[in-house]
Amino acid sequence: MNIPRFRLTCIAGAAFVAAGAVAPATAVDPVRLSYVGRYDCHCAVGRDHLVGVEQVRDHYAIISSYEGLVVVDLDDLTPGGTQTNVDYLPGLNAHSTATQGEYVFAGLQRLGGFAVVHFAPDQTLSLIDTFSEPGVIFGKLTLVGNRLYVPAHAFGIRIYDVTFPASPVLVGSLQDGFTDAFAIAVSGQTAYVADGAGGMKIVDITDETAPTITAGESIETTTGTSEDVLLVDQRAYVAAGGAGLAKYEPGNVA
Repeated sequence: MNIPRFRLTCIAGAAFVAAGAVAPATAVDPVRLSYVGRYDCHCAVGRDHLVGVEQVRDHYAIISSYEGLVVVDLDDLTPGGTQTNVDYLPGLNAHSTATQGEYVFAGLQRLGGFAVVHFAPDQTLSLIDTFSEPGVIFGKLTLVGNRLYVPAHAFGIRIYDVTFPASPVLVGSLQDGFTDAFAIAVSGQTAYVADGAGGMKIVDITDETAPTITAGESIETTTGTSEDVLLVDQRAYVAAGGAGLAKYEPGNVA
């Protein structure tokens, strides 16, 4: 599939403008983007609300939505908006997915926890089971090999063994030291956790049964609210809410 490339012009020194934000006055015309294809998100109960998307199997995507999971063919989107999907699995209220082979792990908003879904070779979805803890809401799921890393907001982090995807096994967790874990990025034996108002935390996961925080920020030292984290070339980039994007070199976390 050929993916279109876009050239974005920096407007008044700001390279990115959040949706709904008012751009500063400028003599330079803003870049205008026009979509060439759209999935018109209707389902059995009316218009759906799409909140996450993951590309799978070349030209397909799994979309997370308030009403369930949708599989769409990216090559079949039309300018006027198509309501045609490859498959639709209702009732999950999903916020994100992590897919490996024939299995999808979907983070659940309303119910909390996550669902394990079979993703068949014919691109159809079927629910296997859901896993949750009473009163605990999970954040963005991260799948690395046969390990599923789960941020659990005020309840810290969880590590699941998903060697057998239909039967995840909790192998380790850590709550002490976390404020509001949103997301996790993993490199080797280290996990980088976006800990909300608590900043970023670095966790040693050498012993998965007993993870330990080795470095991190606090509410007093953090820049903004850490809500997502990305690792590139041993550097950590943290989406820090109203404080923008924070870059951390190896070893320089306060």
